[in-house]
This record gives sequence, C-alpha cells and structure tokens, in this order.
Amino acid sequence: MPRWYVMLDGSSDDLVAVKQKFAASGFTFDHKDGKDTLSAPAFEQLQDKNDVIEAGMELLASINTALRLSVFGYTGFQFHGLVEERSDGSIHRTMLAQGASFGLSGAAAVAIAGSIGKPVRSMEERLVSLLGKSDAMTDLAVAMTAYPLTWGAMNTIYESAKGLMSTKASPEAKRKDHQVLIDKGWLTADQSERFYKTAGYYRHGYPKTPIKHVSPMDYAEASILMKKLFWQLVDAIEPT
Repeated sequence: MPRWYVMLDGSSDDLVAVKQKFAASGFTFDHKDGKDTLSAPAFEQLQDKNDVIEAGMELLASINTALRLSVFGYTGFQFHGLVEERSDGSIHRTMLAQGASFGLSGAAAVAIAGSIGKPVRSMEERLVSLLGKSDAMTDLAVAMTAYPLTWGAMNTIYESAKGLMSTKASPEAKRKDHQVLIDKGWLTADQSERFYKTAGYYRHGYPKTPIKHVSPMDYAEASILMKKLFWQLVDAIEPT
C-alpha cells in the first residue's frame, strides 16, 4: 500500500494552526523536498493518484475554510504537489504547475468526513466533517469566509440557523421561527429584532425605509453575533 503526502504551500504560522486545531484527526506531518507535507487517514483508502489529488484538494479547502473562520490572520494552504511512497521504498512525485486553486465541491469530502477526527474533536474538526455531509453548512461556511463579511451573508446565517434548528412543519414557518434561537440562548429577543431590522435595511435597495422601534445594530456587533451563531450551529449539528 502506498503512503501519500500532500505537499503544502503556506506559512509556518498556518501550519501551527492546523496542528493545533486538528490534533485529533490523525494527520501526519513531515518535510519533503523543501516543503511541509500532510498525510491523512482518508488517503490510505485510495490507490489512484488522481483520486488522492482530488481528496487532498478537498481536504485543504475544508481546512482552509474552517481556520479562516476561527483563527485570526490565517491565510491558508495551496496544493503544491503529491508525494507517493511505495512499499519498495521508491518515491514518486507529482508536481502542479502552480499552487492549486480549489473549492468545496463535496465530491471527495464524504470519505474525508468519515475519517476526520476522533473524540474529543475540536470545533474546526467538526466543521470539516460537516462540510463533507451538509451542502447547507458548506454554503454557510463559504458565505462566512467572504471579506468583508456582508449584511447579506450575515442574514443568510441568521435565516439558515432558524430553518435548521426549528421543529416547525413548513419551510415558511421555520423561516419565521426566531424564537427557537432565543429559547436556545443563542441570542436575546432584543438582539434578534435589532439584527433582523438592521440587516433588512442594509440589504434592501433604495429608497430605504428608516429603522423603526429598535436601536440599529452596528456592523461590529452584528458580525460578532453572527460568527458566534455560526459556531453554535456547528456545535448543535455536529456534537463532540
């Protein structure tokens, strides 16, 4: 059975963050041909080089997404190449012409999600597992990594959290169920109303209707609140 290593393009600080936040995921780190490398349990199930490249890109995309949401200043890794260590001791390399760009397609993430993390998993490890299983959470995570974070993206988090957590029968009733978030203690009734009306004001075109009956929520407070809401959602859907 070959042993596969993804060659990484990225900073030493980002590598430290990966090692700290994914300590329970069974990753093996090394240094080959002047590059930091990562091997994951999911790679052991694969024989074809192209399948490993696809899985490696999906894994790096998921790691980058999770850490950009949780670690200030995290830049992210690019896929530099692949190292294959065969049982006879020979080493084969596949180099990419440029650092690979990749996104969260979900194509290879199911296998990765099944192997990521052992108890007790970090929040980031749980998010990576979710990215392989839930299109809805993948869409939310991608929206949350936008910079600067827009009112539209924050509103998507708010509306999605209501829909995913509500036990109401119809989709329309779920979207209106702000009380479920209040009952969970994720935000207060005042925060819910202020965010909803302020986000609506900034999302809608002109002419704008002034915000009435509540004190508008400033951008800093809203972004902190919605980031916290996102991680509470991760914790609820993918428990330790």
